[in-house]
Amino acid sequence: MTKEEIETTGKEWQQILGLDDWIIVWKKSRKEELELSACQGEVKYQLATKQAIVKIMDEVDWDNPDFTQDQEVVIVHELLHLKFGLLDKVKGEIFELIIHQYVEELAKAFLKVKRTTAQ
Repeated sequence: MTKEEIETTGKEWQQILGLDDWIIVWKKSRKEELELSACQGEVKYQLATKQAIVKIMDEVDWDNPDFTQDQEVVIVHELLHLKFGLLDKVKGEIFELIIHQYVEELAKAFLKVKRTTAQ
């Protein structure tokens, strides 16, 4: 995806997920620009002001031949972190892992529905 496609897709999902009131800056980033090198994207946000920066890893840096990179899933995944933002304030490694798994499962489920109904 180009930066423009990331932004267009992000805005589409922002509306679907009811995040229209958020100000979001979309960035296509190289792997070394992401804080967590094992992640395909990341989001930094301020809950009080509903502002966020979403970084999506450039597909040229995808280095896992066993799985394809689906940037739309990554976009939805990062937006779901905004929906669950208040829960991110609860600390604990196991809790954070559980939330991350739920966010990933929901992102994939939403895309499955979208892609099935688009056929």
